[in-house]
Amino acid sequence: RRSNVSQAADKTWFLLRFDRDFTVDEDRKGGTLLLRFGRGGTVGVQAAVSKIDARQARVTFGRELEGKRFGEVCEAARERWNGMLGRIEVEGGTPEQRRTFYSCLFRTMLRPAQDYETDAEGRERFAYDGEVYEGRYHVNPILWDAYRSLFALHNIINRAEEERYVQSLMRTQELTGWWPSGHVMIGNHAISVLADAWAKGIRTFDPEEALGRYYREITRSAVDTLNNGDYNREHVRGYGRLGFEDYFAMGYIPYPQGTDRVMETTSKTIEYNYDDFCAWRLARMTGNDFYERIFARHIYNYRNVFDPADGFFKGRDREGRFDEDFNPYEWGGPFVEGNGWQWRFSVQQDARGMIGLMGGEEAFRRNLDELFAVRADSVLHGGYGYSRE
Repeated sequence: RRSNVSQAADKTWFLLRFDRDFTVDEDRKGGTLLLRFGRGGTVGVQAAVSKIDARQARVTFGRELEGKRFGEVCEAARERWNGMLGRIEVEGGTPEQRRTFYSCLFRTMLRPAQDYETDAEGRERFAYDGEVYEGRYHVNPILWDAYRSLFALHNIINRAEEERYVQSLMRTQELTGWWPSGHVMIGNHAISVLADAWAKGIRTFDPEEALGRYYREITRSAVDTLNNGDYNREHVRGYGRLGFEDYFAMGYIPYPQGTDRVMETTSKTIEYNYDDFCAWRLARMTGNDFYERIFARHIYNYRNVFDPADGFFKGRDREGRFDEDFNPYEWGGPFVEGNGWQWRFSVQQDARGMIGLMGGEEAFRRNLDELFAVRADSVLHGGYGYSRE
């Protein structure tokens, strides 16, 4: 099978073994095969795939399926999943609540997906852009949102795999020139994953190399014209740090800008600020004075888009004026996937500083209560907006 989802066409090899005889009709124009089985009964099929070559598909088939019945494969999968899910034991609650918990835990383990294969000699290899490389590689990490919770969880309960994943994360930038940002989302959250891994004792990457790559990542950008073309051209999504020139010169990204420029500027300012804080923390944990001094300049940039007049983060223009048409319930504008109410509480790295900006703990509690009390509106998405996490 050939796919054109990447710039260079990738191939996938299949090995299929059926438990019944069949005949083949070939549609040469459509490039498809029609398999015809006798009437009645069921058909059993064993399948192995490889993105490397046909030989690797055979190796995988022999290792995982050769001589095994369907029930045996199911039982092996069940045992492996029980081992994974059993890393957290839950007490109390109803059976339905426990079922919900483990269903959610199961879903946390679906991404990022391993995309490497083990050959007959035990070497781990993967295919990318038409070439085969040694080592590990993962796909579909979706770092935006996941950096807040998913990877922090796996650094605790799935440590061995996270030790592999941070290596894969470093390899991704080697091959693509960029770290993944979560489809077309904002921020440079690979550094958050790496800093959290280091804080939890994972040592399978070079922190100085990671900091150097992060610095190069955030001091350049490229517009994504390959994926979701029309959407990205309208909202100017891409790689690296869109708006980095203004962010470093002014301490925030001005709003409004034309649709051919950087969008969602206040959200980007807040997210970029968090990532720079993570880089600062990684540098500090590893004794890297050079990068610690660089990123220390930016760890409070969130304050630059906070309007003390009403206690909200807002769009701010180049002259320093806050958005006069600001509506805290309005979705979009200077924000991404949220409104002023939701982004009001998004200072993850400096909760005390955020509380101080709002006027202290009592004022903060009132604001937090109001966030949850506001009625959700199908147009403006309300205050808390639980449908958006």
